[in-house]
Amino acid sequence: MARRVERRRSTLCSICLWGRSAELLLSAAAKAAPKTAQIRFVQIGAVTGSQISLRSDVLRSTSIEIMGSGLGSVPGPRMRLAFSLVSLPYRLFATP
Repeated sequence: MARRVERRRSTLCSICLWGRSAELLLSAAAKAAPKTAQIRFVQIGAVTGSQISLRSDVLRSTSIEIMGSGLGSVPGPRMRLAFSLVSLPYRLFATP
């Protein structure tokens, strides 16, 4: 019996925007991302507002995870693991 294995892609979005900007970004991601895509939205600031209003289907119909991060909220080893699990289209840190 042949089995089909689908590779899942993960995307990490660390962003200092909240408020209306985050609402629009999350709604757009829910509509545009493939259903198999995993998106982790890490909220690290509130430059554009301190509250959001989000439709429930944005989370129900997708694999979007929302989490917050601040100094000490995520242990270093766990943060490194999270970064190692996502594929990024660019380098985060320049190497000499």
